[in-house]
Amino acid sequence: MKNVVLSADGERSVYLVPDEAADNLEELASGPFYGWLENDPRAEKYRTEQGYCFDETAFIEYLAQRFPDTPARFVEALGIDFGAPLPGEYKSCPAFNF
Repeated sequence: MKNVVLSADGERSVYLVPDEAADNLEELASGPFYGWLENDPRAEKYRTEQGYCFDETAFIEYLAQRFPDTPARFVEALGIDFGAPLPGEYKSCPAFNF
């Protein structure tokens, strides 16, 4: 399990996710996740007439289905200050903003 920093144009949050998810964060978050949003019945709540409405917790829900034996978990919220550098312990973590 590895830390990642996720946000959806709001507060940045740290989650502990399976290694495979952290190592392929950009690919998963920009490809398969959107396929899940579009096609999976469990993602219907995120669909609107204009497209999708979600935050990073939808991605965590997707990861729970993709990696059921290693569930992701919330670590801490870092705040909304996008201009600020990440705290030292998270500087090398993969990050993605939806």
